[in-house]
Amino acid sequence: MKFGRKFFEEQGREMTDPESSAEKLLPFLKKISENLRNGGVPVDDNCRISMQDFSDLYGKDKIEADDKEVREFEESKYSNTPEERIEEEKQKRNGEKLEMLVVTLFSKFLKDEFIVVRSSRYDDIRNGVDTIILEKKTGNLVCALDEVADIKDERYKEKVKKTADKNKKGIKLKYGLKIENGKLTKEAVKGAPIFYLALSERNINEGIKNMSLTLTEKSDYEKDLFKYFTSSLQSQYDSLVLKGYIDPSVKGRLETFKSVLEKFKESR
Repeated sequence: MKFGRKFFEEQGREMTDPESSAEKLLPFLKKISENLRNGGVPVDDNCRISMQDFSDLYGKDKIEADDKEVREFEESKYSNTPEERIEEEKQKRNGEKLEMLVVTLFSKFLKDEFIVVRSSRYDDIRNGVDTIILEKKTGNLVCALDEVADIKDERYKEKVKKTADKNKKGIKLKYGLKIENGKLTKEAVKGAPIFYLALSERNINEGIKNMSLTLTEKSDYEKDLFKYFTSSLQSQYDSLVLKGYIDPSVKGRLETFKSVLEKFKESR
């Protein structure tokens, strides 16, 4: 069955079932993470950049300070929730589920030419970046993604505005990645364009439910959802190149992203 753009934009809320819970994706995310670590990518089992692996760059004290900031933020957001249960509670929220769905989906379609990972906890809360995509051949950080689990409310409108503001100078990552001479390196990165990906609660649940948990098989729903996301990225790219002032570093990366978008489409 084919689903058009309108389908993904108009679906409303629905109750979840076990087949559309974040828990379903966890074993597959762990498998993707293991493959990435075997390639030298510093990620945890949720496919998120591990801050602890940057101690050689920043030192143990700075890592601990950043980790403390993350813990304090999460404790304030999930008040009255024991620290050991915060991750479990987080995975019940649509935003977290969408992040997990996006990194799983993009990893399946782009794994041959790109590295797709979730940002560090620090860069998530400090710099508003959920996912980053790195091109293996060139080593370029081609873009960052910020996911929003709705398509109509005020938070969505705010996300659109913030994304436009960030793209004047591009995003920055304290815990970033780069490939030089075929070797993955850890370093701070700035100037990459950022795009948002929005999806309704119903389609988040449907996306998880219809996810084929293998790196080789892609369901029809996955193909349609990936096509929807790449179409959204194309629209945002077109809008961005028409803007007035954009920092030269962002403009240069946009030229790279133009060719990358074509590769995304070829992967569909």
